[in-house]
Parts: sequence; structure tokens; C-alpha cells
Amino acid sequence: MAPDPIKSNKPGIIKSETDQKDSMKEREANNLWVGNISRDVTESDLMKLFAQYGAIDNVTTYTARSYGFVYFKRVEDAKQAKDALQGTSLRGNQIKIEFARPAKPCRHLWVGGIGSSVSEEWLEEEFLKFGKIEDFKFRRDQNTAYVEYFKLEDASQAMKNMNGKKIGGDQLRVDFLRTQSSRRIPKSPGERKDGQPSNILWIGYPPSVRIDEQMIHNAMILFGEIEKIKSFPSRHYSFVWNLEVLMKPGVPKKACKGGFSVILV
Repeated sequence: MAPDPIKSNKPGIIKSETDQKDSMKEREANNLWVGNISRDVTESDLMKLFAQYGAIDNVTTYTARSYGFVYFKRVEDAKQAKDALQGTSLRGNQIKIEFARPAKPCRHLWVGGIGSSVSEEWLEEEFLKFGKIEDFKFRRDQNTAYVEYFKLEDASQAMKNMNGKKIGGDQLRVDFLRTQSSRRIPKSPGERKDGQPSNILWIGYPPSVRIDEQMIHNAMILFGEIEKIKSFPSRHYSFVWNLEVLMKPGVPKKACKGGFSVILV
């Protein structure tokens, strides 16, 4: 005997019990929203609590808003954690857990599940197939990356095609960055936040000029010892590490040398 139909919230639409169950199942995800967390809760606290139910890609907290996100590698593990930890007391608060709603489309993507065999260059090349990238940050210590496209439609195509794709034997997880504050792509280790000069130079050059790392080395070696050069030809800029002469007092933070735009970052 077929189940009785159940009325939908929308007028004129009737759903069967089976349809409702299917709809609920579709909303299951490997990303959990964790609410009612106290200001004392850290990302490490959430990691320790949830990791007992499966491998976790990433944990992000927004304690000022009393919530966070836990990204599991597998949907099954996320579901088990949600069922087991619902209402658990964490630092004095009973947490609430739901499957996270889809993130609002934006130009910024979070990439998780990056395998150890995948290099920064390889990953960036894969995402460049969908459009011009404004910023790309690779976090090997967390096996994550952050990609910012110039166009929303490029980011949407990349998310659609790269989420779940296997690269280097591991399956990527790609999502739009959540909340406005998180869309400021995190700084890489070593980047200064206090506005003071560091030992990293940003060098920009016109699109019409063809530049390689050897040319940059030859031009910049006059100003001090060079530790490393990282170029992004498609974005027309490079980074140069450890120019000690430029760290001396009185050296301007911005300059123009031989057609290059040079900025201490």
C-alpha cells in the first residue's frame, strides 16, 4: 500500500512520504554547521571532538557569531557525528549541529583534500582552466588552498567541475568561501600583518612584457642576496624572498625599477 501523501509548505503541491525522505537525504553533506558555541571554543576543541567520528578536512570557527563549520572527508562520518554529538556540552554550552546549507556563490573558493603528491603549480594549473585567477594561496600545512577568480561565473564553473575530482589519487572538495569576513583569503605563513616591510618583494610588470625568473634574478641580485623567486606569468607578477639590502631603514616600501613595479609586502 502506497504511503499517504503529505502536503508541502507550498500551496497546491503535495509530496509523498518517500519524496520527503529523498529530499532530506539530498541535504546530507560532509560539511556540518555547529551552533551555540561559546567564545572560549577553539578550532582545536572542535577538531578533537569531531575527529573521533572520521577524517576531517578542515575546521573553521566564528566565535563572535557563536558558530563554526566542520568539513568531513565522508558524508557518512558527518552524519554519524551529527547524530552522536547533537546537544553535547562543550565549554558550558550545548552545541547544535545541522548539515550546512550550500554556500552563497562568490568569486572565492576553498579547496580541501589536497593529496601530498599534488604541487601548488599543478593545482593552480587545474583551476586556471576555468578562467583568470586574481589570487591563489596554497597551504601545504593544512592540505588546503584558496582561489579567487576575477569573475563569478568562472568560480562557479570551477566549483562545479573540480568538486569531487580526483587529482594525484585523492578526491578534492571544493566549496565557496562562507561569510563575508572569510572571503578575505588568509595570509600565508610569513606574511606581515602590521604594515612593516618584510623580506618579501612583490614585483609587477605589464602584460606586454615577457619576463622569466632568470631575468628577475639578474635585475634584483644587485640589491641583495636572493633566497627564492616565485613567478605567476599569467597574472604578471612575481615574489622575491630575502633581499636584505631593502630591509635597511630609510628604504622606501614602493619603488619603480627598470619598468617593474616593486613593493615590499
